[in-house]
Amino acid sequence: MAKIRKTSKYGKRKIKPLPPVVKPVYPEYIQNFINKVESTTPYVVKVDQYTETNSYHVGVLKKIDKVHRCVWMASFVDEPKWLEVFWTSESFKNS
Repeated sequence: MAKIRKTSKYGKRKIKPLPPVVKPVYPEYIQNFINKVESTTPYVVKVDQYTETNSYHVGVLKKIDKVHRCVWMASFVDEPKWLEVFWTSESFKNS
C-alpha cells in the first residue's frame, strides 16, 4: 500500500508584491483643509472624486473604537467656501 504524502511536492506559492499606492494630488484648498483638520482635531478627512470635473466629496470621520464614522460631509465641493462651513458646524463644536 502506498504511503500518503503529508506535504506537497511543489514549492510554496510566492506572493507578488503589491503596487505602490499613489497619493492623490488635490487642489490647494482641499489639501490645506485636510492638513488643518488633521492637525487641530482628532478627526480624519476622506476625499472622493466621482466624476472627471473639479468637484469633490469631502467627509470628516471620527474614529469610534475600530470604526470611522462620518460626522460631517460636503458634497460637490468646488470652492473653499464650502469647506469653511465645517468650522462653524455642531460636529466641530462638540469635538
